[in-house]
Amino acid sequence: MRRCRRWARLGLSINHGDSSQRGARRGLRRSRALIGAFALLGSISLLAWTVAPLSAGAVAPPSALSASIVLKPAVGPPTTKVSVTGSGFGATETVTVSFDTTQVATTATDGGGSFSTTFVVPKAALPGSHSVRATGQTTGRSATHTFLVRADWAKFHFGTSSTGYNPYENVIGAGNVSGLTQAWTAVLG
Repeated sequence: MRRCRRWARLGLSINHGDSSQRGARRGLRRSRALIGAFALLGSISLLAWTVAPLSAGAVAPPSALSASIVLKPAVGPPTTKVSVTGSGFGATETVTVSFDTTQVATTATDGGGSFSTTFVVPKAALPGSHSVRATGQTTGRSATHTFLVRADWAKFHFGTSSTGYNPYENVIGAGNVSGLTQAWTAVLG
């Protein structure tokens, strides 16, 4: 009897009537578990095989490593000074930063492929989403982030001096103000 249990624990069924069916089910569960374990081991060895050349000092293709950038702030009016920090680029490579299609900064990465620089949002940038892209000139790695240009009026007549002049307004000007139409009215005071 003891021997039969040992065989059943290994997933083998021994013909003992109904108990063999339980053993067969148990064996099937164990077989599935073993297949899962081998699949996991295969995945780990594939991962180790993929990572090993990188840790040995080999250069990975640009698609193997991903570059990223962070903008602070990511929202503001034209002429906002923006800080860009990036990582995942090549070591000590030149990186160009573009606002839409205009190059606004050039910098170099450190030995770890990271950089930090600033740029000024172009004065002519219209309200809406704009693409900021950092591109490594040696590896070709690039990262993109969105900057939202807003020319909000802080209060009626714009500022504390109530001049009605918004220095960030670049959509409405002397050439097109006559084409504006009234959208709403309100009683004040």
